[in-house]
Amino acid sequence: MIRILLGLAFSAIALGIYSLAIATFIVWWTLCFGTVVFGVLLLVFAPNILLLPAMLLVPGHGCLALAWRQFTGGPDASGAVETTQMILADQQGG
Repeated sequence: MIRILLGLAFSAIALGIYSLAIATFIVWWTLCFGTVVFGVLLLVFAPNILLLPAMLLVPGHGCLALAWRQFTGGPDASGAVETTQMILADQQGG
């Protein structure tokens, strides 16, 4: 039950981050192309700056991946540590 609640919480956080990124993208492009000279200069000399708000999508993808992991019942960190310890013990011969 707690995994489902954590998954829903991570989904809500991801949705909030996505909405913030979209709002920032709209405001940024309005600022850039509202002043025509600034927009044209950015298009000519630094077109990558126009996609700057898209960097906010990275944490959103991370939260969505965590939510998916909670929903599907993926292994938690303790399971990964135990697996690593078992592999190391097998390699050492005992």
